Amino acid sequence: MSRPAFVVLAGLMISLLPIAAGADRDGPEQEAIEKEAMRNCEANQSNLNLCSYKRYKQLDERLNTLYQIQLKRLRGSEQEKRFIEAERAWLKYINADCLYQNGPREESGTIWPLLQNNCLSHHLQQRIDLLQSFVNCTQDGCLGQ
Repeated sequence: MSRPAFVVLAGLMISLLPIAAGADRDGPEQEAIEKEAMRNCEANQSNLNLCSYKRYKQLDERLNTLYQIQLKRLRGSEQEKRFIEAERAWLKYINADCLYQNGPREESGTIWPLLQNNCLSHHLQQRIDLLQSFVNCTQDGCLGQ
């Protein structure tokens, strides 16, 4: 991907970052909080938020891996440009859809991170399934062949 296209996509992804309760802290204290939350996600709202954020991050990593594989297959083609544009449009869509579903954070309470993370995770899983089908396709006529 050309440098400007990567910067634009990175900027869009940053705008979609979900929020985990307490995730603004760094270091051993935050790691201990997160580790404890993963032991019992249902214990309280903070744990629910942290667990949903962890799931979101795992899905995001998988999506990015598949995206890079498909992008490499398309490198230098017209399909590459269309793929990048489709990804940009998809990112804008999921951001707008989750805003519609959950409203802005400032208009909600402590459950908002959970709702936002779950909304984004749902969209990521759907996109992962689609990108996985592109990557798995090895016959003539597949995108990137």
